[in-house]
Amino acid sequence: MIHPTAPTASHSVEPAPKPMMPNLKAIDTTAAPVSAATSNASGIPKTEGFMKKISLSSVQQPKVVAQEEAPKSIDDLPTDAVTDESIRSVWMEYAEKQNKLGNRQMFTTLTMNMPTMKSEFEIELIIHNQAQENLMQEEKVNIMNHLRTTLNNFKLQLNTVIEISTNDSDIAYTNKERYLKMVQKNPELDDFRKSLGLELEL
Repeated sequence: MIHPTAPTASHSVEPAPKPMMPNLKAIDTTAAPVSAATSNASGIPKTEGFMKKISLSSVQQPKVVAQEEAPKSIDDLPTDAVTDESIRSVWMEYAEKQNKLGNRQMFTTLTMNMPTMKSEFEIELIIHNQAQENLMQEEKVNIMNHLRTTLNNFKLQLNTVIEISTNDSDIAYTNKERYLKMVQKNPELDDFRKSLGLELEL
């Protein structure tokens, strides 16, 4: 006896999706060319022809250091002959310059006694107190520059000697008294003033 076969459930089988094909037109399969001028097959930059492009002027040349001229020795500088008369004339020019600048104390110190040449290059000036000595030390460089360049003798040296007077009659209290005492010791001082046409301001 044949039994009827029970109907089986039917399942619809969908077809498998087709694999997506790449868009060959969208993909650039050509690699960027490697510049032969800058790289080789290994990717290392080439140096061929590079050194040829370097200008010789761009290569730093060793600097030539100018050799400084050695300072002249004092023995190589001029040493014209100097007399008492020439030193006093130049000395008074400097003293008058100080007087015009209003440096009355300096003027008095320079003119109270005239300098004398004690030797070929040694100048001696007699002063009377420590205050004058201090003034001379402060102004000494300028004085010597003036004397050496004007007299063209660069070996000149100046020494000051302090002689303290104990006689009250030698002490001058006013400008006029100081000047008269200076003229008494150095008559050429007044002659020099007159030769320059200077008026006495006391």
